[in-house]
Amino acid sequence: MKKLLLGFLLLFVFYLNTALAQNHVTVATGTADGPNSVYLKNDRVELGFNLNTGLYFVKNAKGQKVIDYAYFQAGGLQSKDACEKITWSSEDISDALGKGKALTIKIAFENYADTLWQARMYEEAPFLIFNMGINNDTSTPYQLMSFPAGQRVSSVHIQRDKIS
Repeated sequence: MKKLLLGFLLLFVFYLNTALAQNHVTVATGTADGPNSVYLKNDRVELGFNLNTGLYFVKNAKGQKVIDYAYFQAGGLQSKDACEKITWSSEDISDALGKGKALTIKIAFENYADTLWQARMYEEAPFLIFNMGINNDTSTPYQLMSFPAGQRVSSVHIQRDKIS
């Protein structure tokens, strides 16, 4: 009986260590970097997006901002522009890169195409994957002339050796 109990106890301790060691991706809202912000975070990287200003930042595992005051752009539409409404949603993801979460930001412009921006973060990954799209909810055709991955307002600090 003692051997069975000891075996169960060791198995339980192993399970707890494995379960607690897992790195999870979380999505949260808050005001630490300005009112009305949304955050996507794991143990290695954090993304914060301010829903009022349309600006985002990325922090490394040490909490240092490696990208700051950045915005995204599709054609002439920028996330920092005055718009009708900014909304967000999140979903669980699982693909060849692993498990994680996707944060989607929708910038709605009145009588104009909307911009969609998505950040994907994985449990064990020190990186983000960005996707962008256009939702033309108007009757006027929209021609996308440029699709830069990101722009800066005042400064973007990228230090590759300090990201992870």
